[in-house]
Amino acid sequence: CGKSVREMRANEKRKLRAKLKDTDDSGSEPGFWSNTATSGVEDEKKIPNKQNTKDNTNADDEIMGIGDSNQKVVQPKVEPKKRKWGDLLVRASWSVVMVFGFFGLILAGHIFVFGVVILVQSALYSEISALRKDVEKEKKMPFVNFNRWYFFVVFMVLAHGRSLRPQVQEFLLSNGFPPGFYTTHEFICFVLYSLGIVNFVLTLRKGHFGYCFEMFVWTHMTLLLVILQTSWLGANIFSGMIWFVIPAFSVVVNDITAYLFGRAFGRTPLIAISPKKTWEGFIGATVATILIGFLMATIFSEYQHMVCPKKTFDFRSTTCEPSTVFQYVDYQVPFYITRFTGWSTVTLKPVQLHGIALASFASIIGPFGGFFASGIKRALKKKDFGDIIPGHGGLTDRFDCQILMGAFAFFYCRTFVFSSIDVDTIVNSVMKMKLEDQLQVYEGIVENLKALGHIA
Repeated sequence: CGKSVREMRANEKRKLRAKLKDTDDSGSEPGFWSNTATSGVEDEKKIPNKQNTKDNTNADDEIMGIGDSNQKVVQPKVEPKKRKWGDLLVRASWSVVMVFGFFGLILAGHIFVFGVVILVQSALYSEISALRKDVEKEKKMPFVNFNRWYFFVVFMVLAHGRSLRPQVQEFLLSNGFPPGFYTTHEFICFVLYSLGIVNFVLTLRKGHFGYCFEMFVWTHMTLLLVILQTSWLGANIFSGMIWFVIPAFSVVVNDITAYLFGRAFGRTPLIAISPKKTWEGFIGATVATILIGFLMATIFSEYQHMVCPKKTFDFRSTTCEPSTVFQYVDYQVPFYITRFTGWSTVTLKPVQLHGIALASFASIIGPFGGFFASGIKRALKKKDFGDIIPGHGGLTDRFDCQILMGAFAFFYCRTFVFSSIDVDTIVNSVMKMKLEDQLQVYEGIVENLKALGHIA
């Protein structure tokens, strides 16, 4: 039947074309404007033109925003290329602001940098806590948010108090606290934590047990994985600004160079969880970061502001006699390298080798902190952790690699850089003791030196 209908319509169209041709030959107006045209011509020509006119009118009205109330208003679309370049400009601008702000803080001094670390820790904790936060439920249970921040404060006091033990002791003694007060620090923190557990149990509400315990676990995982590791940044800062700057800036350099090498040469995907990362970008960034790490160690080691440790909580500039870590030393070159280069020794500062080690971790292991954060976002179906930095997302999106890097720098320095005993620290500790204890230490040292034959 369908085929027959199509054939009938085709025959009618042929007849109409023939009639129209005859009409045109007789001098009449063509098409449906002709009064001599048949009703079939009007059906074929007039109605379609009315529809086209209506369609064109509606399209114009939609663009102008004056169309039918039932019709969807079409807004002008932004071209993808313009939007992409606009986002890139915003991202690049804020990157420059953050880099210059970073070096401005370094020049301001240890206390200012440490203060920013505290603010960043608070922001990281807030952003990560918000990933699982149910606003509607917490309106009925305000104690959940109180418990969350109570545990945060207790944990911060415990973590920073331990990592900054010499500075905290000096601060307490200079402000009139008894000499043994600091020894109660950990016990006080434990008591405060126990009170937090009691308060958590007492504030549980029927019907919300699951959510309360979910937030309790999420809070403690955030404290352990994020706040604990970033608390070691304070120790890095006060041990000498250079041990904070080289690890932190190595991560920044690695991130930028990985993007540049990936855009220029990227072909081979690196990891499934982050499809835009490539092996070419990863390898190129590793080489560039190690070179920059070596240069940073060379340049920064010349300034006392960068190498001197800060032993007190004040705004005074630091001065010291740089340790052997920042002085040139002759190193024996392995024979298999001497065979090709002819060099038997090479003169370097130990800090330059430490700079290479820190930069190597920042470029090889550091990115996996970012991959870990990407996995969390994908699991929770989030694009970013926040929107505090235009073009970059939240602070967690920018500091995900810094978390792991700061922890590595802390343990690396305690193992390979500050492995020798600090005589000044021992003397200061002895001088803070009671007179009886000082005499006991003195007698013990004298007896041991006599036993070893160093004194008569």
